[in-house]
Parts: sequence; C-alpha cells; structure tokens
Amino acid sequence: MNKPIYVIITAGGSGSRMGSAIPKQFLELEGKPILQHTLELFLSIPQINILLVLPQAQKEYWKQYCLENKINIRHRVVCGGVTRFHSVKNALEHIECANINGFNSISTGCQIIIGDGLKGTDDVEVPVKNGEICKTAKIGRAVMDADVFISLAHFKGHEATGFGGAIKNIGMGCGSRAGKMEQHSSGKVVVNPDKC
Repeated sequence: MNKPIYVIITAGGSGSRMGSAIPKQFLELEGKPILQHTLELFLSIPQINILLVLPQAQKEYWKQYCLENKINIRHRVVCGGVTRFHSVKNALEHIECANINGFNSISTGCQIIIGDGLKGTDDVEVPVKNGEICKTAKIGRAVMDADVFISLAHFKGHEATGFGGAIKNIGMGCGSRAGKMEQHSSGKVVVNPDKC
C-alpha cells in the first residue's frame, strides 16, 4: 500500500512588501490566483493530501472564491498561527493526533480525511428539505464532497435523537464543529427543585 503524502502550503502573505492591497497568494497570473497555480502543481501525485494554511481573516475569501470559480481541488484549510512556524505546527499536530488514536492509512486500509477540516471549520451549509426545526445543517465539506459514503456503526443512544446506529451516526456525526454546536445547544437543562 502506498503511504499518504502530505503537502503543507503556507500562504499567509499580506501583500505589503509588494505594495499591493491584495495578498500575494490571491494575485492573478494568467487569469488564476498564484495560490490556485500552486495547488494544481500537486494534483498529479497519487495519495496527495494538501493542507493549505491561511490566516483566519482570509479563509472565507478563499472559500467564496473557490465556490464562485468552481475550483474543485481537494485540499483542507488550516488556520495559521502567529508565525510561519506555528502555522505549520498547527497542521502537523492534527495529522499526528489522528495517528496516535489509531486512525492512519495502515490501520484503516484507506486515507484518513478529517470531515470538517483540520480545525473543524471547513463546512457546507446544506438546506434541510421540509425541515421543521432545522432549516439548514452545517456538514463537513469532505462528507459533502464524497462520491460514496459507507457507515460502519455500532448501536448508539442519544437523549435528543433516541436509539439508532448508522442513521444517527451519519445525522449527527457528519456535522462540522459548528453543526454539532447547533445540534447540542437547543436542549437546556431545567431543574425542578420540588422534585429534588
């Protein structure tokens, strides 16, 4: 089995040294941002996992740019740190955490992809057709991008959704960090002192 290859692209420039109001990674060269050219260079490598490190303030801009220009290059966006060192460290620590907990390509026989990105912020807001309580759901982008979804689930119970297995695990488990926060914030604990 081929081992996965990880590429970390740090793109935290502000454009100040170039005298540009646009960060240099977003400057266009032959009709495409420099960052897009960079990502495309790695597409021919099998088992490639691209981790793109951007400042928090630039993540939404890049996300919108990809949607509007139909850029479908698989990559995960990680929030940068205070320095370049911290930005790379953030990306590496997430991969290492999955490995320590037994999730790697050797133990599973497939690639490990973090559904909502390395920092839990890469999601898609999906409309819930005929939803009475939830009109939309925030789902991990990797889940939404998947062509096939197979759930290997154990029997599970939850106070809000009852008992289940695969359906419950998909319904709640595929939510991004923000999606899970929304799922779990609707219920409030109430104490009746008369019954204590």
